[in-house]
Amino acid sequence: MRRWGVLFLALAVVLSACGGQIEESPPLVAPPTRTAVPATLTPSADNYLAYLSVSSLADEVRAYLDAAETASALERPVLFEQYVLTPRPECFDGDYLTPDAGATLMQRLHLTRVPQEFWADFLSGWREQVNDFPLEVLQEYIEQAFVRAAKILPPQGTLHVCLFPSPSQRFGGGVDMFVKHNGLEMYVLGRDLVFASCADGEVCLGDLPFVFAYAYHYAQQLHYTPRTVEDMSLLEFAIYNGRATDFALELYPEASFLWTAEISPQDEAEVWAAIQRYADVTPGETVEARQLDRVLYGKNTSHYPDWGGMIVGVHIVQAFRANNPDVSLAELAAMPATEVLARSGYAPPAP
Repeated sequence: MRRWGVLFLALAVVLSACGGQIEESPPLVAPPTRTAVPATLTPSADNYLAYLSVSSLADEVRAYLDAAETASALERPVLFEQYVLTPRPECFDGDYLTPDAGATLMQRLHLTRVPQEFWADFLSGWREQVNDFPLEVLQEYIEQAFVRAAKILPPQGTLHVCLFPSPSQRFGGGVDMFVKHNGLEMYVLGRDLVFASCADGEVCLGDLPFVFAYAYHYAQQLHYTPRTVEDMSLLEFAIYNGRATDFALELYPEASFLWTAEISPQDEAEVWAAIQRYADVTPGETVEARQLDRVLYGKNTSHYPDWGGMIVGVHIVQAFRANNPDVSLAELAAMPATEVLARSGYAPPAP
């Protein structure tokens, strides 16, 4: 799997329903120029849904479950590709994440790790999830959330949302052979593509509105400033996340994400110094790419707090909004990350 696979997994956690589970460098600068904003669609209030397409992968998953009943560990991913990925490429081939997104989804499902003696029971439980998949209710919730978001930030094109009925258990190994997994995960695969995974039926619905608002805004940012995950810099990851989070909180003030928690002033100062030092690092870097996971998510390090860079990204955007009240949400979404930082006036709190 490519280097950005871990970033993809982190993004999945980023968009999951939340509530279940240094060297100093000179500040970054950029000229505070007015950002050109692309032409925006302005559908009437009754026509927003013309820019939304929702489809389900339930039939494809059923076909896979039928075909994989006696499959060996090595055959399971081959069959998943045959019955789920290949028939529905439009649900996996986004312009932000590459077609490897399908392979990463299989890794998330841990299909090859389930021991053969437990495979039949695993499939039986997954089949129950598919049969109980609340497709109509999920679609209604997504439509409502889409219209609410589109009224604030009109869509730049048609957004396709693919709904995937996920198993409620994932093989963990060790003492707990299976790890309970329920709720919602969303993956932004492209500017026009969001992949939504739901387990345990209507448990998904509680956080769906604000999780979708985040995903919607992230996708719109990719319309304004096209990117692939391979050429996104650390600073861009932080700012894109900050803008999407700010947008979700604008619509749903009660929303809670893992990276809306507070960190200590000392931790924030250390994360901020690291963001400045590694601001231009991208997943394609061979040596320093590991800093993306460490600084943004606190992964594989004890030096930075969990979600530290994501938290600081939110604080930068909040500072920008406070100091630039005349800038519209569309203008902010289209603004280069370096300009957002330069005009934000952000500084970490004093220890």
